[in-house]
Amino acid sequence: MNRNQEENNIVWAVKSPPLISSKDSIWPEADWFRDWEVKAFGSESSNPNQKLGLYFEKTLHDWIEQEPKLALLARNLAVRSKARTLGEFDLIVRNESLIEHWEIAVKFFLGIGNRKNVNHWIGPNPQDTLERKLDSLENRQITLGDTPDAKRILEQNDIKIDSRRIIFKGRLFHLYKMFKMSRFEFPKDINLSHEKGWWLRWEELDSHKELKHSSFKLLKKREWLAQLKNIDSKEMISFYELKDRCASIFTSHVAIINGARNELSRGFVVSKDWEAQASSICPEIAADAAYDKDLG
Repeated sequence: MNRNQEENNIVWAVKSPPLISSKDSIWPEADWFRDWEVKAFGSESSNPNQKLGLYFEKTLHDWIEQEPKLALLARNLAVRSKARTLGEFDLIVRNESLIEHWEIAVKFFLGIGNRKNVNHWIGPNPQDTLERKLDSLENRQITLGDTPDAKRILEQNDIKIDSRRIIFKGRLFHLYKMFKMSRFEFPKDINLSHEKGWWLRWEELDSHKELKHSSFKLLKKREWLAQLKNIDSKEMISFYELKDRCASIFTSHVAIINGARNELSRGFVVSKDWEAQASSICPEIAADAAYDKDLG
């Protein structure tokens, strides 16, 4: 990945809209992110195989280091009870005069069936769901500092937490037919301005004529964050190449590329195996998904 994409990923990590609209003070509003100034900087990463969540954490770490109003006091501070690890503080940050505990996450979910149901947003890995991640963030990760062992660790490090924030970024991917019509349904706590993509079953590719005349790019994990620009023509593939390369893949993350070699939109092409596993997560999904296939 080139330097420009690294820079864009850092800007995206800060400036992109949060997935969750404010439920309470731990969820920063979209304005909180927009108000920061982020310098375009970055460098070629030395570890291209790093997991996306850790890479996202690194981009925020890089931003904090260059932001004069912020100072990183601790990163991945572990809390242990005897031989067992209870959890980690993702980031402890001095934000001007306040000491803040930040839990951070970047996630991507595909809406299947009743998309107003938080249980129906499933990750490319179907074991990863929006409902489970929200439960983990709200009921375990951000409350870690309330436990006696965490208080002991903080005291040992001379840290007193003043406030807490959940930095939750990513995209929701809507059924392709709905995406084309801008008909977006999602749970009540989702930010209306969340970043959006589409998803499509592999066997449905041929039913969308406009795709047959489009160019595509298969996305590497580091390209899942910021929108792509000035794409190398050597990385672009045709519809028929896309169909062939996605034929036996569980899920494929792809971007549609316009004539100026910039990203037009992005989405997932999914297999029957992905849909079967997604349906096993929640029994209601299978019936709803059958309904989806008959839409418009």
